[in-house]
Parts: sequence; C-alpha cells; structure tokens
Amino acid sequence: MIDGWFHDLAGSGDYIDPRIPAQDFNDLRTKTAKIRKWVNTSVAHLTAQGRPLGTPPIQDVHDSIDVVAGLFRKYMNLIQGVLVDPGVVMPPWPTVFRASWIRDDDHFQSIMTKVTEAEEARRQPDTT
Repeated sequence: MIDGWFHDLAGSGDYIDPRIPAQDFNDLRTKTAKIRKWVNTSVAHLTAQGRPLGTPPIQDVHDSIDVVAGLFRKYMNLIQGVLVDPGVVMPPWPTVFRASWIRDDDHFQSIMTKVTEAEEARRQPDTT
C-alpha cells in the first residue's frame, strides 16, 4: 500500500522521478503566470508608465491559489508524510480585513458573509 501511495506521487521506482517535480514546477509557473505578472507589475512594481496593470479576474486568483495549495499538499504528503485536508483554512486569515476601511464589527461580519458565500459558490460543481 505504501509503495502504491509513493508511486502515485513520485512515479515508479525507489526515488522520485525527477520529471515529476520538473513538470510540477512547469505547471506552477504556467498556471500562475497571469497572477505573477499582475503582482510584479501592480503590487511589487508599476508598469513603465507608472500605472498599475488592471486587476486579474478573481477566478484566475482562485485558480492560482488552488495550484499552489495542491502542490503544497502533494509535497507535504510526499516529503513529510503529512496529509493536509484541502478544505483546511487557517482560522485567523480574515483578520487581514480588519483595517481602517472596515467601519465596525457589523461591517466586518457583512464582509465575512460575502466571502463565505463566494467560497461556497466556488466549491459548487459547474453544471453548465
């Protein structure tokens, strides 16, 4: 059973097939390219004209995060034998929204309700 688990993640043999992490790295770079470009030109730097590049579609952000999280889970499992539940979210993450632009706790709760609804909608299978 353990051999099967290892082979599913790392390929057949006693060692990790180097083509697998190379392909994972290539997938990571390809599937996060739009978001990395946006971060590099709008978050970390500006365009040559001194203006931020337009914001990416939220689905591109979600897709990039899913790729990073999936690879994190895969390599935590492979290297440390640790299973990370894909539904696990670190509970304090919403605290980043407690900034001066949030008026009060009611406003914060309103924001968190919208975030929760968006997450639930994203998890629903596409029926189109």
